[in-house]
Amino acid sequence: DWTKSPYVALHFATNKADLMGEDSVVWVIDPFRYSMEYESFREYNDWLASWHGQRCWGVFTMDQLEGFYRWKTGRDAFYAPSDVDALNMPFIFIEPPSLSRRVVNQWGCFSVVGTGACMDRVLREMKPSFQGIINRGMPPCEGQHTHVCRKIVIPSHLKREVRDKLDAIGFTERTLFP
Repeated sequence: DWTKSPYVALHFATNKADLMGEDSVVWVIDPFRYSMEYESFREYNDWLASWHGQRCWGVFTMDQLEGFYRWKTGRDAFYAPSDVDALNMPFIFIEPPSLSRRVVNQWGCFSVVGTGACMDRVLREMKPSFQGIINRGMPPCEGQHTHVCRKIVIPSHLKREVRDKLDAIGFTERTLFP
């Protein structure tokens, strides 16, 4: 369960009153950089650009996922999470249809993990292999940081201030859980 909004992420990292005395973490991932590490995604994106004049930026709509799956396998429909295995990627990101105000208000997206894959391990062990334009000029990362994701720690002594600022700009339970 992911969000495209840093404010929503901060809300969930700071909303538990009983955890105010502990540091929290927000993980930031770049779905495009992640996806570009896989040849099947790069080839599909090139095909999309040449045939349809568009690209996928790493978070699939359901239509884009169906198209990628059909392009890769020749089969019509993506039915189950295990179908991710046929895409030659450990996991993918999808943007669900706007079926509820909650999903819309939280800018939600989801990861679908293939058989036997562990997101933490994949991200921790990932080393940049795609050296295209997107990796140029990026500073080297250390520790838990890779070229694909970042770990941001919110110190416990700042959590109440973060909550106050989120409330001031309207990111409250009332707007996120209509």
